[in-house]
Amino acid sequence: MSFYDSLSASLTGPSRFSGRVRAIGMMLLGGLSLVVLQAGSAQAFFDSNDQANPAGASAAVLSPPVSASASVLGSGALQISWEPAVSQLVGAQYQVVRTSGAGSPLTVCTVSAAVISCTDSGLLPGTAYGYNVGAVLHNWRSPVVPAAGTTAIPTLSISLSSASTVAGTALNVDSVTAQVGGLTDPTYGGLRTMIWSGLASSPSASSMPIYPSSSLTFVNGVAASGAGFAPAGVTPYAAGAATLVATDAVSSAVTGSVNLTVTNAPAAALAFSTQPSNGLAGEALGTQPAVVVQDAYGNLVVGSIDLVQLTLSSGTFASGLSTAATNAVGGLASFSGLQVNLTGSYTLLATDLDPPTLLNATSSSFTISPGTGSSLQFVQQPAALTVAGVSMSPAPSVRILDQFGNLTTRTSTVTLSVSTNPCGGVPGLSGNGVNAVNGLATFTSLQLTKSCAGYVLQATNGVATLDSTGFAIDPAAASKLAFVTTTFSGPNSATANLGPITVQQRDQFDNPVNASGAGTTVSLSQTAGTGTGVFATTLLGTTLSPAQVTIPAASSTVSFFFASNEPGAKTITASGPLGFVSASLNGDIIAAGLELTPLAYVVGPGSTGAPTVTCTAMGPNRTCNVTGLGNGGLVVFSVRFATASGPFSYSASASTITGTGPIPGTTTILGGASTSSTGLAASHNVDPATTTVHFAQGGYTITVIVSN
Repeated sequence: MSFYDSLSASLTGPSRFSGRVRAIGMMLLGGLSLVVLQAGSAQAFFDSNDQANPAGASAAVLSPPVSASASVLGSGALQISWEPAVSQLVGAQYQVVRTSGAGSPLTVCTVSAAVISCTDSGLLPGTAYGYNVGAVLHNWRSPVVPAAGTTAIPTLSISLSSASTVAGTALNVDSVTAQVGGLTDPTYGGLRTMIWSGLASSPSASSMPIYPSSSLTFVNGVAASGAGFAPAGVTPYAAGAATLVATDAVSSAVTGSVNLTVTNAPAAALAFSTQPSNGLAGEALGTQPAVVVQDAYGNLVVGSIDLVQLTLSSGTFASGLSTAATNAVGGLASFSGLQVNLTGSYTLLATDLDPPTLLNATSSSFTISPGTGSSLQFVQQPAALTVAGVSMSPAPSVRILDQFGNLTTRTSTVTLSVSTNPCGGVPGLSGNGVNAVNGLATFTSLQLTKSCAGYVLQATNGVATLDSTGFAIDPAAASKLAFVTTTFSGPNSATANLGPITVQQRDQFDNPVNASGAGTTVSLSQTAGTGTGVFATTLLGTTLSPAQVTIPAASSTVSFFFASNEPGAKTITASGPLGFVSASLNGDIIAAGLELTPLAYVVGPGSTGAPTVTCTAMGPNRTCNVTGLGNGGLVVFSVRFATASGPFSYSASASTITGTGPIPGTTTILGGASTSSTGLAASHNVDPATTTVHFAQGGYTITVIVSN
């Protein structure tokens, strides 16, 4: 700041004057007299040495312009204009200062009072700038008038040597022109950095587009290839409608584009545009494959109608063929109805059957899973022979298959049941329900406890059933005895008169087990009830001592006879070798006796009717009275050995018959030495006197008293 400026700044203030001049201060500086005044909006001064007024100090006013504005001259220039003051000091000039925007502050121009505008050039496109316009005289300055403007944004127009090209073939960018309002913008000039964009890489991603040089020199708004930039070639690789874009790297709003058409190159290869999807056996693939004919850059060859063939990597399609073919339409070969029925992982090989030879294509891998149908298969049949109560080994296993025999991944329950049981009864099946794992059910705990040959198992999963092969279950080792005979009953006797009673050796599951070697010794005893129990191998045979019988080899049973000399409930027990479980059998011994039954009679003199027979209660010794015969006659009666439940057999010599009293007649033994229901019969001529007859047999007696 000059001396005058400093002084003016220190002596002036916000005071206003209305129609007169107010003296603010005075200084004596050597021989210079200076008075600074503030008058309105202009500065006034007295300067005795002012060259413009050397005769003496005089008052003057430095006036600003009336108004100012900025107008667009292009993307790189603004014109600042103003209206001069009505009166101005001689020698005064107008000065334009850029106050905002790139490069500010900057004095743009200082011009004579006769000039009313100046141009600010080299500006950035689309940028706002601010200015101050004021009057200056020597070191004096008037107040300023502001102005503002924004530069234009040009559009870049790109000129190509051709509007179309083939993918991979270059064309030339002839020029790039900056335009404003459709006209060339000469203010856009100099070296500019361009960002080229808009073109896609090749569909195969093997080739990126090639653009011209990024450094362009504009002269009067035009950059021409060769002189303005090189190289100028552009190479697109993606077929179809394309747009080439140029953008000023510094002013990104400055941009432009041009459209071009890119056609595909000649056919070179096949590619899968749609990959086959996973599927189920028995059903068409959910996503059917599609194959395109492509050029070297992966562009669809839209004019191709080539015959395209697919070959399955293994096996066949549902058609029974390993291949399927169809013609391309517009370069696209679409397949339909492809189905594979065998599970597994597959790929498809695509081949062009029309010349020229193209590169083949292989699809991605796809998987065929089992179908929705269901069948069963025994992977491991039941073992031909297994011991009762022992899990089968190897363990039977069953697969769940689809309708094409593919192993499924199902986890449903597979159940085994006995479908053939030639032995009847409950087979004792267990461990027969298993959840499948990936379609396989393994029965690691499968057992049967009833021995039998000819079993057949049936597998089911609720959808399908399947019978196994036949097999046998052998009994386990003998471990106990059991009575086959369920009970016994008969008269008391000193000799074995009841039987046969059968005992059997069995395993823990009650399966009969044949004895081996020398057989199995069974000890017999009466373990409950009074009296003495005796055992024999035959009816009324010799009493066994010790009371033992033997189950012979190749047989599971042995029989014997039993007797107890006292009536009442009895229990007999059969005991086997060490470790065997014994068996017990309960029965009843009934008091035995003789029974008298009249068969025929002749009424004697004085009889009043049929004779009457009355006997005492059943027992080993009985008394019967026969009365009502009159004074004489013939009576025939029978004696039989029986219990309260009926007659019983005996085998012995003829009964002993003795008598007391007058027995004028004869005694006849009827029926032989062995009988049951008819027993012994005797006939007597009985006189009116009382006759007593005794019958004795096997320790039993009956006394018959006959009277008139």
